Order: sequence, then structure tokens, then C-alpha cells
Amino acid sequence: MVPKETEGAVGETVVLAWKDAVEAVRAVAAAQPFLAKAKRIRLVSVTERGQDETAAAMVDYLTRGGLHVQRVHLASDAREVGEVLLEAAGGKGGGLLVMGAYGHWRWREWVFGGATCYVLRHTTVPALMMY
Repeated sequence: MVPKETEGAVGETVVLAWKDAVEAVRAVAAAQPFLAKAKRIRLVSVTERGQDETAAAMVDYLTRGGLHVQRVHLASDAREVGEVLLEAAGGKGGGLLVMGAYGHWRWREWVFGGATCYVLRHTTVPALMMY
């Protein structure tokens, strides 16, 4: 999805929203053409407790494929995870947020919200989502 306000080339900076879930793996796989052309790649994990060790494994996997990936761990600090992800992907044009979508049952996300719903409603950067 690409918001109307998008300016410039999409994908100069790719932010991979990482979570240990199959949806995130699918999103990374779908983003390979963007990753190959990106100037900067950041793998961002947002957790309430400790760091996600699978994030290190994904960075290692992508690095072995010839990509330079910066690993970033962010705390949600009682904010919506989607808000933290959009903040990490924001900034000067050229960004692309890549994330898994609907990591919970869809009805649960519709009722209680979630990162997918937040990003769909508030995104200011292009986003590639996979479920």
C-alpha cells in the first residue's frame, strides 16, 4: 500500500518489522527485490521484554545473502507496536515498511486492534504486508 503523500523513490530505506512468526518470514521473502536495491536495510523488533533471538538469526541469514542489515531493538514503552514501527520507518522519503500482517486471528485484531490495523489506519510510508 502506498499513501498519497509518498514522495520520491520507494525502497531506498527498507525497514523490516521483525517478529518470530511465519507472516514476518513471508514478508521478508516477498521483499527480496526491494532488499536487493535498498541503500539501507534495518531489521526492527519491538518487544516488551528482552530481545528476540530470532532477529539475530534473520540478520545473519540476510547477511549471508550479501545484504548489509542493521539490527534495531525498540521497546514499545506502553505505545502501540504499530506506532513504534511507523516511527522507525518514517523520516525523509524513500522508506518502505515490510511486515507480516494479522499475526493474530483477524476477528481478534478487528475487536482489540493490533499492529496491522494500526499501520493500515495511520501509515505515512509505503508498506508491504504479507499474511
